[in-house]
Amino acid sequence: MKNLTSQRIKVTSVAALLLIQGLSQTAWAHARWIVPSHTSLTGEKSHTVTVDMSISNDLFSPTHGFMMRSNKDSKVRATPAELVMLTPDNKATKDIPFTNFDIKSVGKIKLTQSGTHHIRLQQSAVYYTTYTKPDGSKGRAFGKSYFVPNEAVELPKDATQIKHVKYMPTLDTYVSRNGMTTTAYFNQGLEIKTASHPNDLFEGETTKFQLYVNGEAITSSTSIDVVRGGTRERNDRNIKSFTSDDSGWFEVTWKHPGMYLIETEYSEQSTQKGIDLNTYSMFSTFEVNPA
Repeated sequence: MKNLTSQRIKVTSVAALLLIQGLSQTAWAHARWIVPSHTSLTGEKSHTVTVDMSISNDLFSPTHGFMMRSNKDSKVRATPAELVMLTPDNKATKDIPFTNFDIKSVGKIKLTQSGTHHIRLQQSAVYYTTYTKPDGSKGRAFGKSYFVPNEAVELPKDATQIKHVKYMPTLDTYVSRNGMTTTAYFNQGLEIKTASHPNDLFEGETTKFQLYVNGEAITSSTSIDVVRGGTRERNDRNIKSFTSDDSGWFEVTWKHPGMYLIETEYSEQSTQKGIDLNTYSMFSTFEVNPA
């Protein structure tokens, strides 16, 4: 791994980041996911799809839902987020309504255009500080104390190795209506692109993926985890780990059909005043069709 003073730092996974920075691995141990009711539809009339969204340990069994960022209620303990979509003609639809049912959130999206729709749940950034206590143990404190006085957090006296982190997770999936078209991308945060098409994955075939951050291909090797859904029904989570090359490319051979979550994380030195590290995480859901 590169030194923290280098321009970009690769972090292999949420667990790895927490371990490296001395945090409890339970801080973000659960995966985030968005699952559409359909990934491919055909028909003359417009279609309505729903998307389930949750944070949970078992894929894709819900545990903790999200709250619309625009309707955030301070009395409700739910993660604020915005549901957005890029249509086949690359137009953005923002602030799509969804409902929080405590263990999961559900959105309804009407598709009128033919082609591929890129659907994303964007969570609000999380700010936290990691540090080393005088006794050598590690600690963390949440809040933007370094430039927002009313969110000040108190660090132990003589704390060292202080790092301010901005954490930005995104959840993605893709739905094609009446055929597949060139996929539109947000070019914000961490994204995954395919050499073929995200709705054209089949059991027994191999798919090439490439990782991007803010529209630019990642130029250092990065670790990626691929997990098939239904983990609650099997003893082995069967996590498949891959490492991208220095251009962000990696390949996955699909052994079984079903819904899959691809997750990874990437960090780089921040240029924002008061923040040392920008950390991006990506949770993308794909359906693999039977051969």
